[in-house]
Amino acid sequence: MLDEWSGPYTTRVSASYRRLYALGISTKHWSGQRPRPDRITVRVAEFPGFEAEGAYQANGKLSGQAAVHDLYEIDGDIDLEYRLSPDGTVVEITTPLSEAKRPQVGLATPVDTESEAKLPAEAQEAQVPAAPVGDTVLDRRMLRHIHFEPFRPTNLDVWSPQTETDIYLVFGVLQESTKYEYCCGASKEVLNRLGYSLAEITKPDAILIRRASQEYVLAECKMRSKDYKPNNYDVDVLVVWEDDAAERDGLPEVIALRPIAREVARQDFEAQ
Repeated sequence: MLDEWSGPYTTRVSASYRRLYALGISTKHWSGQRPRPDRITVRVAEFPGFEAEGAYQANGKLSGQAAVHDLYEIDGDIDLEYRLSPDGTVVEITTPLSEAKRPQVGLATPVDTESEAKLPAEAQEAQVPAAPVGDTVLDRRMLRHIHFEPFRPTNLDVWSPQTETDIYLVFGVLQESTKYEYCCGASKEVLNRLGYSLAEITKPDAILIRRASQEYVLAECKMRSKDYKPNNYDVDVLVVWEDDAAERDGLPEVIALRPIAREVARQDFEAQ
């Protein structure tokens, strides 16, 4: 059994990781002696007490690292050194902020902006044979039996949101690839406890947590950003499927889920 920290290793935070607020941690670190964990905590040697936990995936992507991206102000390719705990559940970044190095020109990992998966926008409804009469509403009312694909990032060629409820669900699936995590719905009871007045504006949908600062922020969910009316809301974040608003004045920070889902699908496909 391993009993010492291993390293140092180097990871490059390239564009694909920056888009999803992730880090790349080599899967070669794990073997029979050190099983691959489902979640990993990232620490920064220069800042005792700093921690950012994320889900570790089979393709080596460690999600949920928006706080690390913010701390190092990562806006371009950058190399970070790290070491790994004996049990493989903790990554400690040893690169000081002042020494974070960008790769030399000509050595950076190339980013192919044309390699996005080709994913048609419209879903196709496929008729399936009628099922025997059962106990569901569809059966009792003799409604049509139509196949609907469930949401998965790899399903974008046959799936699109139908209601704002879908936006909540998609954000829950993709939240580790954003700067925020879901806290709770913004019920009237919750808003009253906050002292948030609804006299002249519409109730927000949810409370999110900004990973880097652990601040609570108010969020509104819409199918498209063009449906947002600035005068009707007072929120910090707008979560949408499509960011298609031509008029940007009055818009809060926009999280567009479709591009994130495409990126996750592309990376998962390339890892296969």
